[in-house]
Amino acid sequence: MPTTVDVTFRLQKEQQSRNQEDRWETGINGILGVANSHGEYIVECEGRARHILELVSVARRYAERLNDTGQYELSIEANDGLVEQWTEVALIVVSPEGNLLRKQSLIPPGMDI
Repeated sequence: MPTTVDVTFRLQKEQQSRNQEDRWETGINGILGVANSHGEYIVECEGRARHILELVSVARRYAERLNDTGQYELSIEANDGLVEQWTEVALIVVSPEGNLLRKQSLIPPGMDI
């Protein structure tokens, strides 16, 4: 398994919309991808934006409560337990056009995106 990974969630164009508070609507679908440092996919699957946005929100609130800047990790588990784990992972949310949506992403401090 690779030592570093890229985690992205790309919104699907036909379902992109914003509500009046300038937040992404919760029913939007997208593609979650985890790739190694060479760009080879480890896993790719469809997902709901609301799950990703809830994850970002919870992680930020937790970091604020601890007065911490935030550090993120990714664990992949199977029925037999832990398969692989990475630390210092960013979750990058991008628009259908490929633009970084920084407010909706989890980017550890010091990581250059």
